[in-house]
Amino acid sequence: MLFELRSLSSNNLDNSVVGNGLFGLCGALECGQCPFIEGEINLVGSAEDDDDDDDDYWFCGDGLGDSASTDGGDGSDNIHESNTFDSILLAVTTGTGSSAYYKPDDHDHDHDHDVEKDNDVDADAENIVSKQQKFNLFMSLAGAFLYCMNYYIVEPSSTMYVNALGANDAAGATLIGMMPIASFFSAIVYSVWTNKIYRSPFLVSCCLMVSGNIVYSSAFNYKSLSMALIGRFMTGLGGPKMIVRRYIADTTCLSIRTSVNALLGMVIAAGSALGPGCAIMLSNFDFIITIPRTNTELWFNAMTGPGWFMAVMWSIFSVTLWWGFQEQERIGLKEKLQQESEITVQQQVQLVEKTIPTTSVTSSKSTKAIINDNQRTGITSSSSSLSLWSEFVRVSKHLNFPVRLCMILLFAKVFVIETLVSCTSALSKNRYGWNIHEVGLLGCANGFFVIPLSILVGKLSMSYQDRFLMVCLLSVGICGLSLLIDYTDLFVDGSTRMYNKNNFWSVGPTQYVIGYFLTYVSIQSFEGIIGSALSKLIPTALATGTFNSGLLATLVDTFGRSCGDIFISLMGLIDIRQLMNLLFIPDVLILITCLMLVRRYYDILAV
Repeated sequence: MLFELRSLSSNNLDNSVVGNGLFGLCGALECGQCPFIEGEINLVGSAEDDDDDDDDYWFCGDGLGDSASTDGGDGSDNIHESNTFDSILLAVTTGTGSSAYYKPDDHDHDHDHDVEKDNDVDADAENIVSKQQKFNLFMSLAGAFLYCMNYYIVEPSSTMYVNALGANDAAGATLIGMMPIASFFSAIVYSVWTNKIYRSPFLVSCCLMVSGNIVYSSAFNYKSLSMALIGRFMTGLGGPKMIVRRYIADTTCLSIRTSVNALLGMVIAAGSALGPGCAIMLSNFDFIITIPRTNTELWFNAMTGPGWFMAVMWSIFSVTLWWGFQEQERIGLKEKLQQESEITVQQQVQLVEKTIPTTSVTSSKSTKAIINDNQRTGITSSSSSLSLWSEFVRVSKHLNFPVRLCMILLFAKVFVIETLVSCTSALSKNRYGWNIHEVGLLGCANGFFVIPLSILVGKLSMSYQDRFLMVCLLSVGICGLSLLIDYTDLFVDGSTRMYNKNNFWSVGPTQYVIGYFLTYVSIQSFEGIIGSALSKLIPTALATGTFNSGLLATLVDTFGRSCGDIFISLMGLIDIRQLMNLLFIPDVLILITCLMLVRRYYDILAV
């Protein structure tokens, strides 16, 4: 197949010239070599009309003069003005006997090295992080830190609080679980809202966090468990985790996104550790504040202190956010769409074929414009007429098996960690007689150990594949949970309220701490590996829209936490004495199943 490119004058199509647009055309065709057109490419012409740019059209066809003059006359009325992209694309689309014309402009006369220089300047400009962007990222990371701190700060005192409000120990997990249940629903609202803006939903989130913590602590005055549950539910509605994840993904360029995500993982671990640590310090205070002229008393003690403390912290954060946070350009999302647009021409042709008939050479809308419209639709999907159901259907089509596998692993990880952490207060109180200090110290120490291990796993990921690290971390987690199964409770009469102290095989405090440590640090680090694999396997179509990858990860996370807390409450109602085995035997089976899935689909996870 021979493709020839001829300069055609609109006044005389038989007059072949070499127009001034040669440099631009050669640049578009990579200096005469077109990788997706099989055969030769000839640049034909003379130098008669060099100076007349306006009347020069470049012809891309299956031979000389087999189009543009088929209707008779000079053919000037049949000439379709387009650009290099349309000429090449339509030539490939229509095959032999099809034609397209390109009218060069002054921009096409730039030299290649000038274009490369401009691209380098643009790339450097994108990598520059402004002071405003640094402030916004700092506030986003601080919001994630406070959220995780708020989540875990009530865990050491949850059992004591529900007892003071007239409920049994099993209700402590329900008190903790109200937050992820509410976050599951609010994440969808925040996802729709953040399609257009970030500042307003962030401020609303902070207001809900302040109000929820105040209601949570005020429940002690009225001895109302329902009021405490409503307070935790309000804090869950204000959870900004989804906003933070999407802001980082949309507004950070690729060159710094890995670093920012690493910081996010560290601040989440730090917040999870400092939450129980602050609970220990707040347990040392016990006083009453009387509000003048109202005779209202505010109790500040080990149970209400976490709520009042977090209300103050969120109030300071809200004022700072309102004062300094400003909207930024979504350069990260633009880079994602730009990468998608740099796929092969054949893939772009398939997109165009679904949009317009391939024979519409003289269409009023160019094919490149159509593709650009599709990209802009990804950024402004919130303004489209697509309903949430249509978005859900769209996402379902792009959820391939590797993505679903990673989501299953993420759910299992969150479920196991939630059952391990949220049961600590009730389990340790009934088995070992621990109080807030011991429970808080255990959570704080394990949280801080996760940070160096996460750094180590990050370094190992540069030498080993994600799937290999998954197998290693799951194996350690299975070993840790195996230490937490008390086999003496299965075969020995467990009539005593505490654990079987006189039996060597029973799980004492030391073995519990060791098993807790191995399980927590390994499975918590496992989340980073899953996130890395998911980001590599997820289709680019899930980078935009309401049901984007950030929302999907948040929904799986919150749903796993909710299921874990509900599971703890149900097992506690069955038998609080056998709570350890009722929780950790299923957890071991879940991790073993995950390990078998990773080994079964080892090749799919090769990323």
